[in-house]
Amino acid sequence: MPQTLPHIRDPQNQTLVLLRLALPMIGMMVSRLLMTFIDFAMVSVLGTEAQAAISPATIFVFVVGCVGMGIAYAVQTFVSQADGRRGRRPLRASAKHAKWERH
Repeated sequence: MPQTLPHIRDPQNQTLVLLRLALPMIGMMVSRLLMTFIDFAMVSVLGTEAQAAISPATIFVFVVGCVGMGIAYAVQTFVSQADGRRGRRPLRASAKHAKWERH
């Protein structure tokens, strides 16, 4: 049975630890939502055609960002596994693939 830290055994503390780990992601999503809302409010002065044009563009930008985040998350998984095994060769290979996928 895997050992856990004593302060994480309590379910209430587990929730707090999980929320603390998720704060950067929550902040990123809230900032993205605010930026989208502010962009839409600024463009609404230009009329309904401009509003209609910005909605698909916002979705497209979000999708492009999600692809980049997905690649980053995948690479982080491989890098952390290689680091946990203390393997330098897989670590270098993951970094090399990450660099190749970003171009």
